[in-house]
Amino acid sequence: MPGDANTGLLVTKNRTWQDCGFAYHDEGVSIAWVPSFLFGMVTLFFAMRLATKWIGLSTWGLDDTTITFAYVMMIAFLVAAHLGRQEGFGKDIWTLTVDQITNFTRGFFAFEIVYSVTLAVIKASILFLYIRIFGALTETFRRILWATHIFNIVVCVTFVIVNLNQCKPLSYFWFGWDGRHPGYCIDLSAMALSHAAINIALDLWMLVLPATQIYKLNLQKRQKAGIMSMFGVGIFITIVSAVRLRSVAQFNKSWNPTYEFFGLALWSHIELCVGTIVACMPAARALVRRLFPELLYVTNISTNRTSTRASGNVKIVSQDIATIATDDLPESSTANSTKKDSFATLTPDRVPLRRLTTSDSLLQISPSDRDRSLYGDSQKGSKLSDW
Repeated sequence: MPGDANTGLLVTKNRTWQDCGFAYHDEGVSIAWVPSFLFGMVTLFFAMRLATKWIGLSTWGLDDTTITFAYVMMIAFLVAAHLGRQEGFGKDIWTLTVDQITNFTRGFFAFEIVYSVTLAVIKASILFLYIRIFGALTETFRRILWATHIFNIVVCVTFVIVNLNQCKPLSYFWFGWDGRHPGYCIDLSAMALSHAAINIALDLWMLVLPATQIYKLNLQKRQKAGIMSMFGVGIFITIVSAVRLRSVAQFNKSWNPTYEFFGLALWSHIELCVGTIVACMPAARALVRRLFPELLYVTNISTNRTSTRASGNVKIVSQDIATIATDDLPESSTANSTKKDSFATLTPDRVPLRRLTTSDSLLQISPSDRDRSLYGDSQKGSKLSDW
């Protein structure tokens, strides 16, 4: 029978390695500490994000809700990594029992779905952060952000549905390896590679989004670079995703999947951890500024005075919530904007949005210079809010 032949091949392979004295692969030690270390880093940044809410540096938003969900999923990944060791994760497939191989393929099936959902949730958190910061600038850009949201959701839902229907019957995914069970699967290699490629493209797009808005600000290059650097750390997600794409390609060609999966799982875990850290980094920086302001002091910019450069007078306050406001508003609207610690904001079409206290601001126009627009003469009444 084909199943007996497949099992026999594994037994023969194992006997050959024993007789030839080849070293067996076992990543058990790495599985024991690497995921735990990465989760510890994620926990640190996540705790710093929660701390900013606790001490009132910023308010709770949808970006916080989604990243909290992602953090819970990261706990599931950590538990799964340790449980996977018992089913041969990181070991040569020819050293495993039939039950271990079957359980491994079941775990791999679940991994594909959980990974896709967690990655999409992390991206959603970052996009919600963009909406909080840039959503009040222009209606067009806000629509672009929501369109990106929808695309991210569509990609996630599509690949989850494809994963759930990749084999007929579904159980063939974890039983089909032995050759005893009838069924078929779609091209799993093409599916995995296309998902990785789409996510890399989406990562690059999400790097471009904030850059297009920061570039328009009428600020000095150093100030623009400082703001962009807070968003530019997202490039690390793209780099890790690219490395993971290579691991996906290698895994699809593997004749030793239980061992080769270690590399794919490792880079997938790193990608999720880096994404979570990047999503929490602005909040973490805000906390560090509050606790250790001297560590992040910006040369030539003081919280007690304004710069008098040609770009406009900008006062940097210690909090890491970015608010860029202008006072190019009708008299009826600007009457309230002179109140201490608050700004009334209108979109370019003069639709009232909301008021933000200056305790939530990073960049704020000083009262004496409200007639100067950070966007120059091209855009007015804009605001960069809630970091």
